Amino acid sequence: MAILTALLGAWGRKGGILVPSAFPLAKAAHLPPFPEPRRAPADGAGDRFPFATDGIASGLRDATRTGEPYPIRAWLVSGTNLIKTLPNRLETLDAIAKLDLLVTVDILPTEIVAWSDIVLPESTYLERWDSLNAPEFRRPFVAVRTPAVPPRHDTRADGRSRASSARGWGSGRGSRSRARRRSFAPRRRLRGSTGRSSSGTA
Repeated sequence: MAILTALLGAWGRKGGILVPSAFPLAKAAHLPPFPEPRRAPADGAGDRFPFATDGIASGLRDATRTGEPYPIRAWLVSGTNLIKTLPNRLETLDAIAKLDLLVTVDILPTEIVAWSDIVLPESTYLERWDSLNAPEFRRPFVAVRTPAVPPRHDTRADGRSRASSARGWGSGRGSRSRARRRSFAPRRRLRGSTGRSSSGTA
């Protein structure tokens, strides 16, 4: 449809495909430079899938199952139930069984939350601050989400959970090793159902 629209000269014209626009936002001056990755993405984005600009969940799952191009030992899943959203549920469960650590950030008790080693409960959109949103539309705008009510429980926004986890993992190797050695009932059931050892040791 996009090619036909371009051939007819209707790209960006009334009745054709809308050409969105956006506000240019200044970069935050206080942020440190993002470190350069030492390896190519394991999910195949930009390599096997040259037009992919975001992470590919199915590619990450395949890399976890096969160990290629390098082993994947942990997942941090935020706001999505990969057991339901990815095709071929058994392959997803097989990939989870090969992980040492599965951390999930969510507001709902989904299936992948039940399989997780660590669950970081997230605040709902009515309880948290979110980063600036400047989507591309016909008329661009900038929006910010602010909390309408304080969190009812001991929850955090996704960004705060990630930042706290990164600081803890970067400075507490002992606690990370202990977390890996823990046994979890969902992982035991999973490995038993896929023909693996039922010891449940992550």
